[in-house]
Amino acid sequence: MTSQSDPQQIMLFWGMFGAVALVSAAIQRLLGFGFALVALSVLPYMMDVREANIITSLAAVPPLVIIFLTHRHGIHRRALHAVLIGAVAGLVPGLFLFSAVDGSWLTRGTGAVVLLITIDMLRGRLPDPDGQPSLAWGVFSGAVSGILAGAVGVPGPPVVAYGARQPWSPPEFRAFTAGFFLVLATVKSIALLLTGFIDGHVLTATGISLPFVVAGYALGTAVSDRIDPARFRRYVLIALMISAAGMLIRG
Repeated sequence: MTSQSDPQQIMLFWGMFGAVALVSAAIQRLLGFGFALVALSVLPYMMDVREANIITSLAAVPPLVIIFLTHRHGIHRRALHAVLIGAVAGLVPGLFLFSAVDGSWLTRGTGAVVLLITIDMLRGRLPDPDGQPSLAWGVFSGAVSGILAGAVGVPGPPVVAYGARQPWSPPEFRAFTAGFFLVLATVKSIALLLTGFIDGHVLTATGISLPFVVAGYALGTAVSDRIDPARFRRYVLIALMISAAGMLIRG
């Protein structure tokens, strides 16, 4: 991750790493999604993209548990089951790509995914208030998300877009996305452990990130009622677009 011979460099690295974890968790709390989008827009500049992918998957679990337990009573179970069926089917080919594709292409792939979804979200299309969730599109969205989860660690775009187009209240949307991400992150973590991708370095970094993740979630809770959510969301998406473009160029 960084040189072990320079204490100042090590402290700077872990300070920046903690800041990324804190901001990612705060945005997850504020928007109902975004932990992996934010973390994987920055961490590949600091460490190997595969390590960043795995650490992000593990560190995202605590805030997802809290969000899901808070909003679980408003969940749309049929829609959630549909996207989860698709995601489980897509995760295995995604993990194959993760192990087989060169790291620079994984970085570019992550950047491309982040860029496309942020452009789509900035368009601001509103859901049909009289519409009903399409289970077929839910399965398809879940399958694409499963492939992205395994390959580049950013499972959110298709399922977030699917959920954002439903006539759900904010708590219902948060319950849906948190339930999906929590199950997917748990399954992926087990798969990564069984396939030998989780080692001591990854566990150490994940452990260091957890206090920052908890602090970020608390920060997001504290400020959620004091800012304009629409404006904040727009600023976040613009920043993500800039970062994603940098990932595409850097590779």
